[in-house]
Amino acid sequence: MADNIMDSLREETMSLHKQTEGNDFQTSLFSGNVPKKQFVDYLGQMYLIHKALEDALSELRNHNYIVADVIADHQYQQNYLQEDLATAKVSAKDLKPLPATKKLISHMNQLKKDQPVALLGCEYVLFGSKHGAKMLTKRLEKYELWQPGAPNYFDPYGDKFAGYWVDFKAKMNAAKFSQSEQAQIIQGAKDMFSSLSEVFEDLLVTS
Repeated sequence: MADNIMDSLREETMSLHKQTEGNDFQTSLFSGNVPKKQFVDYLGQMYLIHKALEDALSELRNHNYIVADVIADHQYQQNYLQEDLATAKVSAKDLKPLPATKKLISHMNQLKKDQPVALLGCEYVLFGSKHGAKMLTKRLEKYELWQPGAPNYFDPYGDKFAGYWVDFKAKMNAAKFSQSEQAQIIQGAKDMFSSLSEVFEDLLVTS
């Protein structure tokens, strides 16, 4: 295991990260070949995933001092997704989870009860996805789902993201996780990568 939790997360999840990025849906998404309906369906499933994780983290922040220290309000993405969906004339309250999404949400809810720090691994994956997501703003523009200059799910922070990520890394590395907790966090990140791949497969089949 690496010297700190963030290096361990990067090293231990590298193969799954590449596998998820190489998924057929992700390849089509970044190449601009995803039909508009499928793209909007993707936004909907990501909203449900973010909402489940962020609601769980918000609850944990009330009584878990480590989670409270590591997680900041600006990391939350569900409001950006809700606004992007509204532009597409989709109401978040009408969304239905695909089977893989439902499975992932159930898994995160179980982690909240049994291994709450594992959700930090889930957040590592979703928050870290902002590194490469900015280019997908062009897809929003293509489908007329974005006004230039406005925040959106793929680029909510502008030039502030680098600083936010450095802060997240510093807080994660400074937290006094036990060996068991580190293993849970890493497994949480692995589970998120694997589960997202399953969600993407569902989107290819059902959209």
